Amino acid sequence: MALTAALSLAARLPGIAQKTVYETTPPQRSATVTVLALSTAVHQGFAGNQDTFLADIAFKDGDHQTARLIDLYPSSDNPIQRTLFTAHRQFHMRLIRTPRCDGPAKDFFLYQGDAYVYDGSARTTLAADPSALIPCYKIVHTQTKLIKK
Repeated sequence: MALTAALSLAARLPGIAQKTVYETTPPQRSATVTVLALSTAVHQGFAGNQDTFLADIAFKDGDHQTARLIDLYPSSDNPIQRTLFTAHRQFHMRLIRTPRCDGPAKDFFLYQGDAYVYDGSARTTLAADPSALIPCYKIVHTQTKLIKK
């Protein structure tokens, strides 16, 4: 009798037994980050802000890579201070892997000139292998901390 009731309930609620059709959020990973260059900065006031960086990231498990970092934050919050980039300071960040914004090195935008390139290796890193896939991560804005020297 109990089995019949359970099967009857399962037939009426098909969503319970099915996997979700929506993407799940990957886990956050802690990383030590050095920003190499600012790619774009879009500050829209009412719609929020988005800064995109080329960065060198090192995870606690030893994984080390050059990556695209996207910092999305409300217009009421402040961006990371640019003077910290020019001083080559390191940050502790929580990152979320976001494969849909991965792209080849040749398509990564850098401003002409060096005003937004904080490390000379940024351009040579991208030019070394133009077809290399640059992985993308979203920054958890509220969890970004400066690493003390």
